[in-house]
Amino acid sequence: LKKALAMVKQPFILVPRSIMLVFLIIGVVSGMLMGAFSTLEAYLTKMIGDTRIINNTLTAAAIGTLIFFGTTGLLADKWGRKQVFCYCFGLKFIASLLFILLMPSLTAAKNYIPIYIITIIAYGSYWGLLFLSKIHCLECFPTEIRGTSAGLRSLSFAFGLTSGSLLCSALSTVMSLDEIYVLFSGIAVLIIPFLVIKFLPETKGIKITGV
Repeated sequence: LKKALAMVKQPFILVPRSIMLVFLIIGVVSGMLMGAFSTLEAYLTKMIGDTRIINNTLTAAAIGTLIFFGTTGLLADKWGRKQVFCYCFGLKFIASLLFILLMPSLTAAKNYIPIYIITIIAYGSYWGLLFLSKIHCLECFPTEIRGTSAGLRSLSFAFGLTSGSLLCSALSTVMSLDEIYVLFSGIAVLIIPFLVIKFLPETKGIKITGV
């Protein structure tokens, strides 16, 4: 047990403590976002009702995930991890805001193509930043504690997912789902880019040895 606790402490000792703390915060906030947006199907059922359109929207979300999974790593190598991190969070917030604001008028006009496009960006950018956070986390720590640091980041995500789901359920008694989406996305875009820019090192081009 002492050895395990000693290993857990290493990511806070061998590199500046702020780096691990930022990745823990990213994990919690990302998990909370996932918990909030796991209610998307219920929201679409309420707003649209048409099963075919709902399925198409969920398919668009899956397509967005594939697109951003395929491009985020390439862009991170070209522009840098921190820059793409901030772009993904910004896209997530803007797309979520547009999704909420335009949904009533677009559904009333039965104009679903913009909904699909916005969904692709909203879901794709989320999974892109989650994918990038894993890469960036691994690159910020020495070989001997890389697994431990990645495990702590994943644990914080699981904690955020659980707490976000519970908080979303509690808030739904006093807020609408669209208000909850904007709230959670707003918190993420206000906190995470600032922490990434200020406290995380840029790892683009850094050679990782011992892999």
